[in-house]
Amino acid sequence: MKKPALGKFLRDVAGVSSIADPNSGRVFAKEKLTADARGEGGGPTVKLMRSVVSDYLKSHPGVNTTVVQQLMADRQHRLLYTPPYESWLQPIELAWAQVKREVARQSVLGRTNGDTAEHTAAALEGMNKQRCSKIIEHTHKLMNVWLQSDDAGSLRPFGSLAALMAANSRQRAQCADLSVEEARLIEEKEAEKENQEGEEN
Repeated sequence: MKKPALGKFLRDVAGVSSIADPNSGRVFAKEKLTADARGEGGGPTVKLMRSVVSDYLKSHPGVNTTVVQQLMADRQHRLLYTPPYESWLQPIELAWAQVKREVARQSVLGRTNGDTAEHTAAALEGMNKQRCSKIIEHTHKLMNVWLQSDDAGSLRPFGSLAALMAANSRQRAQCADLSVEEARLIEEKEAEKENQEGEEN
């Protein structure tokens, strides 16, 4: 999250009236949350705001869930996240590949944006239950092969998707390659670097 989104979250979701910097002792009113951190009377740094948001999410775990997570929990299902940065293991990637192939097949000289939008909508409509089931089945086969490779890291001892799905919470917790938090930390570091570069310019 960048500074505007962090400020909106702290004001609208967390309902903070101010945040304090433990290092400098400065207190920032909610109106200053999106202000530039440079200069006297400025706002807090992105790093401080991320720290406050992180603390809030840790103490309010129910806030940091997606609609999909909530729907699955309501039906007593557990979500098994695929490893981060392994896009070829994502069924949606295969679905999009089929959609794009169908749209490209209909390409003609002078095709308008409107025509392309219609072709895309039609291709998405064609992604019926049977096609989606085949894609998921194919992805499961790919995952079984991947789970037996060195690239699977801490997931390799499971050897198959069925064994991984049957694992208990303690066994899954020992697998760093299943960690969504790890992926988020990498993304946060990249975003922090991007924000720092933006503040320097």
